[in-house]
Amino acid sequence: MTDAVGYPLHRRAAADAATRAAARPPLWRSSLWQPALLLVAMIAAAAGLLLAPAGAELLRSDAELAMLLRFMAVVKAVIAIALLAITTWRLGHPLPIWLGLLYSSGCALMMAGPGVIWHLTAVGSGAALFHGGVLLWLAALAADHDTARALVQRVVSACRLQNNGPHAR
Repeated sequence: MTDAVGYPLHRRAAADAATRAAARPPLWRSSLWQPALLLVAMIAAAAGLLLAPAGAELLRSDAELAMLLRFMAVVKAVIAIALLAITTWRLGHPLPIWLGLLYSSGCALMMAGPGVIWHLTAVGSGAALFHGGVLLWLAALAADHDTARALVQRVVSACRLQNNGPHAR
């Protein structure tokens, strides 16, 4: 059996499988960084939520401000989760140890910040944790710029090849 171009289907299927494997590496590839990062991020998020004292006074005195601050904490948590997902993907590829530590510490700080803000007692400390984590993450990305760019270009090219086929014009 052949496809529309005349190539044997088993070769086409093998090429498609190889393209998919290059575009989406397995979640736990051969890197110990990924599960370690996720564990540290979960511990940091839990610590931010559990260790900060509750701020019932602000809830009673200014409910609108409390609602705004909690919404801000949710937005920061969504940003932290998105950057955690990107970092988890990046740590599935080879990188120096110091760079992995920089990415991981940035994510841990970002994950702890929203929990501290949620309790409404140390909003400034929570914001400092979150923004410090963002700065660490951006420093890691700046140091990793060329390699990260090449990885993204390779994945995008593989996805385009997969969607268009090797003989699409």
